[in-house]
Amino acid sequence: MATWHGWMGVVAALVLAGCQPQDRTTVLKITGSENLVWKSYTMAAGATLEVEFDASVNPDCTPTVAQGTLRLIGEPSHGKLTIEKTESFPNFKHGDPRWQCNKKRVPGVLALYRPDDGFVGEDTFKYDHYTADGQLLHMRAVVSVK
Repeated sequence: MATWHGWMGVVAALVLAGCQPQDRTTVLKITGSENLVWKSYTMAAGATLEVEFDASVNPDCTPTVAQGTLRLIGEPSHGKLTIEKTESFPNFKHGDPRWQCNKKRVPGVLALYRPDDGFVGEDTFKYDHYTADGQLLHMRAVVSVK
């Protein structure tokens, strides 16, 4: 069984080798219900980035009994990541029975990143995403602020 720390070494080696993704998501499987997810973003200085919105809803857009949670585990060095329960627009893929819910606000958990005033450069942060169906996603984000 792979450990979280072992996978961090693999990811660090990939990043040092210049394999860091730009504006995309890379997933590494750790165990059956645990994954490492590496995300990268590019954003304008002074803007706010919607990092993630987790909405656990039924096909009729009502909330499911189980809800996902997000937990900050590594603060950004040059900004702030806020996590709050709120209503927002989900982003279900076309063909998903909940796709119709994308047109309306539904309850969920929202993560927003805001760089410090005047900051331009690269920032990183970490959070864990516990999904409503029992998955644990170790999220690692790299944000290029331009």
